Amino acid sequence: MAARLRAVSEEALAGDRPPSMDQMARSAGVARATLYYHFSGPEELLDFLLLDKVERIGTAIASAAGEDGDPPGRSKHCCPPPCGPWPLNPCCARCS
Repeated sequence: MAARLRAVSEEALAGDRPPSMDQMARSAGVARATLYYHFSGPEELLDFLLLDKVERIGTAIASAAGEDGDPPGRSKHCCPPPCGPWPLNPCCARCS
């Protein structure tokens, strides 16, 4: 289920308001009861999505930091074209 939630997390995190559990369940293709089994409510689900995103970005940055070259060149390893360097587009799905 985590993989399904990751797949729809960009859409979920892009809005002005957090999605409802119903919306997330539909987007992820799981039953709402399944979400409530794993998360106490939308706040806990949003916490999971945000923490997962931060961890994946951190992994991408750590990987790029180990590459040769100058910082702008290394940032291309975090988020390859057409998205641009990570600092300009931190929510790129390619980094996820």
